[in-house]
Amino acid sequence: MSRPAAPIRDAIILAGGFGTRLRPLTARTPKPLLPLGNRPFLETLFQRLAAAGIKRAALSAHHQAAVLKAALPKLKRFGLAVTLVRESKPLGTGGAIRYAWPDPLAPCLALNGDILSDLDIGALIKAHAASGADATLWSIPVEDTAAFGVIETDARGRVTRFVEKPRPGESPSRDINAGLYALQPGVRAAIAPGRAVSVEREVFPGLLAQGASLRLYRAPRRPYWSDIGTPAAYLQAHRDLLRGALKGARSLWPAPDRQGSLRGAACRVAAGAVVRASVLGPGCRVAAGAVVEDSVLGAGCAVGGGAVLRGLLLAPGCRIGARCRPPAGAVLGPGTTLADDCRF
Repeated sequence: MSRPAAPIRDAIILAGGFGTRLRPLTARTPKPLLPLGNRPFLETLFQRLAAAGIKRAALSAHHQAAVLKAALPKLKRFGLAVTLVRESKPLGTGGAIRYAWPDPLAPCLALNGDILSDLDIGALIKAHAASGADATLWSIPVEDTAAFGVIETDARGRVTRFVEKPRPGESPSRDINAGLYALQPGVRAAIAPGRAVSVEREVFPGLLAQGASLRLYRAPRRPYWSDIGTPAAYLQAHRDLLRGALKGARSLWPAPDRQGSLRGAACRVAAGAVVRASVLGPGCRVAAGAVVEDSVLGAGCAVGGGAVLRGLLLAPGCRIGARCRPPAGAVLGPGTTLADDCRF
């Protein structure tokens, strides 16, 4: 493949999924717009891309594309030129990359739209340019690789094999695909047009078989990394944010209050209520005697007096009755109402 001597200034954010695992939180809100600490998740991606020198981003979407498009004008403060590229049918990760690639003659960054991280993307881009590789894949090590696709490399970091969800003893590698790639234009040409294609299962193994140069990038300091695609992971991401696990988080979020919580604008917490290690969306109301711990409440939620919420996720507009005690781990969809004295 040819190697244009051009810096990477374009990025593709893969946001075509249905957010099925996060329902009912995604019933009305696309996954990339779910709030993280009361900011749309997309803001965390835009901030990191802008800091890395990216000037233009294509948001590849299919499900709820109109909702995403309507939200983009409100997310311009990072200086990126962002366009939404709507897939008429789901194209998979590889097909979406080909379809949304901003300039077929220029290199491009591609990243999954549901990965929360504090990776220094600029350092990855520099490492890619220095390596001369056709593709550079960010990788992180994990203890249990059974649920992931692992990547094997030689001593120089060149990719030699991909193994999808290896059985015990099948691969010595602990390196998994972390969902961010620096790609040369020849990668786009290698993706079959007009159909769903997996970049992980088809494109990268196919490039390797053709003799292309693929390399891994391992950050000098292990960055924070989380796939927020499940309710448990989404709640954990908030816990990590509140405890300061993300490097540079204060540029997007204020410091938590003395109870380790973040409160959106116009929240009202009555005297005698306890709100600890939680995030309250704008306009939330918590009545006297209520306890909210380790939970995330969307905008406009109301919690009645004496109610106890621990480890809950509430979509916007939920109403929790007085003395109600939902079980830990419960996820309530938009506008859910629980009656007073509700028991489970």
